[in-house]
Amino acid sequence: MVRKNSLGYIVAVIVIAAATIVLRAFGDHINPTTVALAFLLIVVFLATAWGPKPAIVASLLGVACFNFFFLSGEPRRLTPQGESQRCSTASCKILSNKRVKPRP
Repeated sequence: MVRKNSLGYIVAVIVIAAATIVLRAFGDHINPTTVALAFLLIVVFLATAWGPKPAIVASLLGVACFNFFFLSGEPRRLTPQGESQRCSTASCKILSNKRVKPRP
């Protein structure tokens, strides 16, 4: 049986992959900002349901999928370019902040 912690990571990979396939099916009819917000919604859902670690995995997978599948540019590569560089920089800044716990 799969433990709850492992289930969060499995769900993160499956949901990001499914969202990528569904959003990619729309092709040029969908805005990159809409795609980014869809991935963000998935990350927030995962953070709420399974905690920060599966959400971080989903965030990194989402950034990689967003950069590879939804940003124009030839050849396709997983390095920050243009608009995606700002998204990558923002993601790194968010991930590097310490988690602050409220006082009791």
